[in-house]
Amino acid sequence: MSERPATDPETPSAPTRYGRAFLTIVVLALALLALGVLWLYTDVRPSTDDAFIGANVIGVACRVDGPVVRVYVQDNQYVQAGDPLFAIDPTDYAVALRLAEADLLRAEAALADAEQYLERVQLMAARNFMSQNELDQAEAATIEARADLNAAKASRDQAELNLQYATVRAEVDGVVTNVQVSPGTYATAGDRIMALIDMNSWHMRAYFRENALENIRPGQLAEVRLNMYPSKVFRGRIQGIGWGVALEDGATSTDLLPTINPTVDWVQLATRFSVRIDLDGWDEDYPLRINARGTVKVFTDTKATEENTNVRAPAETETPAAPLEDAR
Repeated sequence: MSERPATDPETPSAPTRYGRAFLTIVVLALALLALGVLWLYTDVRPSTDDAFIGANVIGVACRVDGPVVRVYVQDNQYVQAGDPLFAIDPTDYAVALRLAEADLLRAEAALADAEQYLERVQLMAARNFMSQNELDQAEAATIEARADLNAAKASRDQAELNLQYATVRAEVDGVVTNVQVSPGTYATAGDRIMALIDMNSWHMRAYFRENALENIRPGQLAEVRLNMYPSKVFRGRIQGIGWGVALEDGATSTDLLPTINPTVDWVQLATRFSVRIDLDGWDEDYPLRINARGTVKVFTDTKATEENTNVRAPAETETPAAPLEDAR
């Protein structure tokens, strides 16, 4: 009876070797896949969760002084451009307009008299019945009367404007908020007493690390998801990329020298730059609110449109090709 050769327990069998090789290939494939996904989401489709909704906020202020006699809007009300917001007592400005119109009539009459007198003086001076000095005085009086008429017209126009300014109207379509005025409040010109959010200026402010900006261009498509609407996907386009940020390390001290805070030498934190995304349209079912947080993903593989590019690189100067020598 023949004996089988002894098997070395430390020597792996063929299936075991094949299994280890297969496992190694799988691990390498997964690593390559992970690198590909990392490249896709850092270079081709960079994203950030440091983003929030923004819009242009107009501080509504009156241009004339006076007590408020009527408020036409309520807090958080939609308005259209031209809608009245509040009104200031127009009595004083209506009286000022009537006075300005009266001054204008007097100025017109004074100019007519001066022009008639000038005509008579010119006729008499032509016959040597009046001196050149008297003629010069008549001409100067006419010029002065004409200037007074222009000033009276300007005063009348300003009085009309002041009367119109007594009713403050919305400059754009939007929503009024932070209404802090009621009838009886004395409004001073220039003091903002409510805010108007421009409904046509909604955008997203996204802060990307500087190493993610290489492929981002104005006009590229962007996908926005807000924390307040997790199931809704908003679309937009890159409007522009910020050109700079303020750093605390660059602040000027009392000695007019930069104040440099200590940093960790082996860690270099990436600076974040603002990227503005203009959102497409307005959805009444998903109203936007300023400073609502969300995430932004940019599709850098989409073509940037020239009309959305706010800054264009200077045209490259083409070097003219050297003329070809005739074949000999």
